Amino acid sequence: MKKGMFFCLAVCSLFFINGSNAQATEDFSLDNREEIINDFEEELSEAEENIIQGTTLSEQEAPSIVANLMFRVIFESDIPIMNLFDDLKIKENPEIDSVDWYVKNWYEKLENTSDRTITTTETYRKENGEEVSNPITLRGRYIDNGSDKTVILHHGYRALKYELIKQAKFFSEEGFNVLLISSRAVNGSDGKYITFGYYEKDDLNMWINDEVNRTNSDQKIVLMGVSMGASTTVLSQNVPHPNVVAYIEDCGYADLHEEMLQAFSWFSELLPIIKNVDFKQLVNQISQRTESRLGFSIDQISPIESAKNTDVPKLFIHGGADDFIPISHMEDMYNASPGYKEKLVVDGAIHGKSFDTNPEIYTEGLRHFLNNVFQ
Repeated sequence: MKKGMFFCLAVCSLFFINGSNAQATEDFSLDNREEIINDFEEELSEAEENIIQGTTLSEQEAPSIVANLMFRVIFESDIPIMNLFDDLKIKENPEIDSVDWYVKNWYEKLENTSDRTITTTETYRKENGEEVSNPITLRGRYIDNGSDKTVILHHGYRALKYELIKQAKFFSEEGFNVLLISSRAVNGSDGKYITFGYYEKDDLNMWINDEVNRTNSDQKIVLMGVSMGASTTVLSQNVPHPNVVAYIEDCGYADLHEEMLQAFSWFSELLPIIKNVDFKQLVNQISQRTESRLGFSIDQISPIESAKNTDVPKLFIHGGADDFIPISHMEDMYNASPGYKEKLVVDGAIHGKSFDTNPEIYTEGLRHFLNNVFQ
């Protein structure tokens, strides 16, 4: 009975990661899911398990208990059921045009690649209020084309390490240096908590500084991200970096508070335990936990407010069939942004799949934008 509830919560959070991402649902149906679910249950505190007695909760109990569970599942990195993408090995015989195919048949054959690292600090509070501060190492992979232009690619939430390999190939063939970063707490980078761009935005600016220091003071930086990575890209330029000449935002959220309300409402039919929960109350309770434990509130993660602060050229991309992060998020950010801007809607594309859905339209859009930026 409890296992079913935890399974639903995990499914909810897994879809929160990737929306309609087919790869996510395929991986979630792995034969070892029973073992993964058992591992996940062990992560829950005895207090939470003792309180939950059935498939429904009272109006007083539900928001607090669900908020505790969702805080852990969504923000903590070390949740086994949520780490299905960590350290996945490249398949020996991948399908043509798959991520693994591009890694094996393009990236691994390059002779101008290297690993990159930067070091920063992660600070948070334990449940007992004790503050913890640890150095963490963040990792990336670099393609050196000896260019005065570098693109930094930021993947989505708990995404595959090489999620943006197709974009990397495009930019490399356009003559850019390419830096594929792994955000904190996933894909080989250290850390305990994922913060939906709040601290990742500072990490991204550190990556920019590192690249400028390694190349030259006039290095031209283009930022690009997908989903959470897109929102992080926008947040990072709340105070514009002098070397950033453009950024590309692909299917990010304009405001995390609003996106969480939409996501929980979307999942309410899957989760009987929260059908009577006030979603505004739930998000507020999760926000109380992020504020006390991680040092920020959900309301502070609002890329649209950052987009208003810079006239750096911007390209906004969104899938026309994205029902996870509605296209209205893109439209709102586009309309709020000053300076030169373009937008690209890929018809029929679900969340995060615009490149795969129509590579020709996608790359034409990128090339048109870049030509205008660098003319």
